[in-house]
Amino acid sequence: MTLVLTDRRTGTRRTLVTFTDGAFYLLGVKPGDYELTVEARVLDALGADAAPLLFTLAPTPEGVGRSDLEMRLKPRF
Repeated sequence: MTLVLTDRRTGTRRTLVTFTDGAFYLLGVKPGDYELTVEARVLDALGADAAPLLFTLAPTPEGVGRSDLEMRLKPRF
């Protein structure tokens, strides 16, 4: 699935593709406030909707990252 990560401060967008299990990695993401969305054409092809995820990345002793993000798709009626 194609996702779009948008830096909420600068508007910079990066696209990424999930693995078959839905997991993903994106290197080089700096601390900041982000929005994660499913690409619109993917949602159209699936006949689904998904609310954007708003989150913040902060530095940790292990680096910058999150492992608790979950996109939920809802079928369109």
